[in-house]
Amino acid sequence: MRSFRSVLLPVLACGPFVLAGCSASPQPPRPSEAQQLLRSCADLMPQADSSVVQPVEVRRVQPIPPRNAGSSGYACVKATASVDGRLTAFTLLRTDNPAFVPACMGALQQWSYKPAARSGTPVPLDIVVSLSFSRR
Repeated sequence: MRSFRSVLLPVLACGPFVLAGCSASPQPPRPSEAQQLLRSCADLMPQADSSVVQPVEVRRVQPIPPRNAGSSGYACVKATASVDGRLTAFTLLRTDNPAFVPACMGALQQWSYKPAARSGTPVPLDIVVSLSFSRR
């Protein structure tokens, strides 16, 4: 029969490594509900037309949510990326926080894009933009 000392000494010698191997591995942080819902905006994206070069974001302005918007929110907004690079014709597709929507619309009006192009000619293109915020 082994003595307590003969078992304990090897464990103490490798202490941090043994304990690290036995401890529960840290779980990655769970995405917030808003982040999970924001991922659901992907199903709203229009089919890409292979003959059109997609618009490229040049300037993004983050929406500043009002105090009454709570701790988090998301919005999916359909917009037209015009030939002059501005977003126009906004349509709210999905949100979990209606108080966040006015801030989104105001910010989107300040965004700019290199316009979409077909055969080198700029063309308007409908896109879906997702926005979110989280106060921690």
